[in-house]
Amino acid sequence: MKKALGMILLMGALWLAACSGQVTTTDSAEAEAAKEVSVEGGTYTLISPDELKDMLDEEDVTVINVYVPYQGYIAGTDVYIPYNEIDQSLDRLPQNKGARIVVYCRSGKMSGAASQTLLGLGYTNIYNLKGGYTAWQAAGYPMAGEE
Repeated sequence: MKKALGMILLMGALWLAACSGQVTTTDSAEAEAAKEVSVEGGTYTLISPDELKDMLDEEDVTVINVYVPYQGYIAGTDVYIPYNEIDQSLDRLPQNKGARIVVYCRSGKMSGAASQTLLGLGYTNIYNLKGGYTAWQAAGYPMAGEE
């Protein structure tokens, strides 16, 4: 009888723990922290297509397409620099190392590498479009020239 009662109590405790996990919400600070990617050289921020859309309306951001091979661009892109040539293109990058820079590629892999390179060059305010222009298009935003 004691074993049965102990088992019932244990099952009840497990059930309560499982149910309470379904109701939890993510703290906004935790959600923000999850967007930060730490790599050798520093940290860059992942942004969504909606966040990039908002940033494109601002003047104090440089947007760089880094995808190889070149296959078009998001309207508002400032420059195309292949991800593996970032460190050889300093003259095409902002002189201010604190300038906001957004990089994107097709899926996010090359722009992740470009973000790390920019951090290594001393830039401190780097944003990477999570999912690249594939995510941009999936969110319903066109590439330049598409309507």
